[in-house]
Amino acid sequence: MTEPVDHKREKSIVLAGLTVFWFISSFINLLAAQDGVAFSLIMLLSAVGWGVGILFWCKIDAEERREELTTGLQIAIVAFGIFALVYYLFKTRSPRDGLRSIGWLLLYAVCAYLLVVIMATVTVMGLKAAGIDVLPPPPAEVSDQ
Repeated sequence: MTEPVDHKREKSIVLAGLTVFWFISSFINLLAAQDGVAFSLIMLLSAVGWGVGILFWCKIDAEERREELTTGLQIAIVAFGIFALVYYLFKTRSPRDGLRSIGWLLLYAVCAYLLVVIMATVTVMGLKAAGIDVLPPPPAEVSDQ
């Protein structure tokens, strides 16, 4: 006999992982690049990473709901991330439950954003206290003379 799958726990783990991924990718972007090719590459890899994380969440949710997650939708989720997630939420739920899910998504996004900002601030302050300056210096002011 197999153990029943705790879908809510698995989805919570994926959301926690996405939050940690958001922190790490934001911090790498802060350290490594402010503009140029490196910035674009980090942003692209972050977007793909987000898409893969969202796909993991959708796969767990589809299994829980006994819904089919087609290959095309899986590709769309990785490629278009949050937009495909909104489509998926309405596809697999009633309109009312789809709206409720969007509300939960917004709540997660706001809370995760606040947590990432707090984690980044504490990390930068800790590194600064250790004598490691990770923030780039402000641009020099140009005089009008």
